Amino acid sequence: MLRLLNAMIALGHEVTFAHIERELGDRDAMKTFWGDRYRPIAYPSEHRVQRSLIQRALKRLGLSNPHNYRLDDFYSESVNSQLQALAEEISPQVAWVEYVFMSAALLNFPDSVWRIVDTHDVFSDRYKRFLSQGQKPQWFSTSAKEEKQGLSRADAVVAIQSLEAEFFRNLGLKNVVTLGDFVPLTAPSPTRNQVPGSLLLVGSANSSNVHSAEYFIKQCLPIIKKEVPGVELMVVGGLSKELQPQQGVRLLGRVENLDDCYSQAQVVINPVQFGSGLKIKTMEALGFARALVTTQLGGEGLEDGWHSAFCVADTAPLFAAAVVQLLQDKQGREALENRAFEYARRTNQNNVQMLEKLLG
Repeated sequence: MLRLLNAMIALGHEVTFAHIERELGDRDAMKTFWGDRYRPIAYPSEHRVQRSLIQRALKRLGLSNPHNYRLDDFYSESVNSQLQALAEEISPQVAWVEYVFMSAALLNFPDSVWRIVDTHDVFSDRYKRFLSQGQKPQWFSTSAKEEKQGLSRADAVVAIQSLEAEFFRNLGLKNVVTLGDFVPLTAPSPTRNQVPGSLLLVGSANSSNVHSAEYFIKQCLPIIKKEVPGVELMVVGGLSKELQPQQGVRLLGRVENLDDCYSQAQVVINPVQFGSGLKIKTMEALGFARALVTTQLGGEGLEDGWHSAFCVADTAPLFAAAVVQLLQDKQGREALENRAFEYARRTNQNNVQMLEKLLG
């Protein structure tokens, strides 16, 4: 989101960042960065998602879906007066809201304001993706009817990748655009301090990342070790705390700067098994000009880069073979790094053009 807002500023727009504090961040750091244009919007700590009496009755009878929320369950009407006061003070031309479950915020702005919802993800029956992998559903999931209702509050809908844009169009939404992540770019360099046999996996501690990491370590890594005995997997981020220490796996936890980790890695992996949206780990690796192996899901929405900007493999033997090939073929690995960087650079350019058109 910060990269998106910086892209807006680079295009000459004046941005005010209104943070509805349902999820807390570092207030001091945000205040330092944004100055007077940082506006915290108080969110009541006592707000709780309450199922209606009808919903609870239907659930007891087995006639409702216990994993889906109503559209505005995460939204608190107590923020309305604060947003209305802000709208009156700054008279914005554009109101840009993150996530469909906060789309009610748009109702506080007059019709003269160009209203946008940035979706990040498809939330229609999202719980099913977790259940399909034997996982407990997490975060937000709603019905297609509710999601369409929320997105219809906007004049334009931003999808993070092309397949999700098509899904929203199939709901009957007209003005849907695709706008991916603005990734930092680090050009390929022969002076990088790559460590032979080093792999890198970056991720937070969500269940999808944990499931995917355990899959790779149990099913792919043993195959790779037979061909490259000294291989080592570096795991960075909150994901590290959810994994057990073992030989060939180095758990680094959270780091201040990812540059060194990417610089050392010969191959980056993203073995994601379920989820949606755009896999930021995929784009980040390409922006760092790293040789990447991911699954079809990890490359979803980036199909024009499959097998050219990065490797795609879905079974454990094929995934492991792709990693081994890159570790052993220096010339092929470096060629892939160059194509990865060019793909990320071109994607950033396309995103800037789309953002300029959207806000124009």
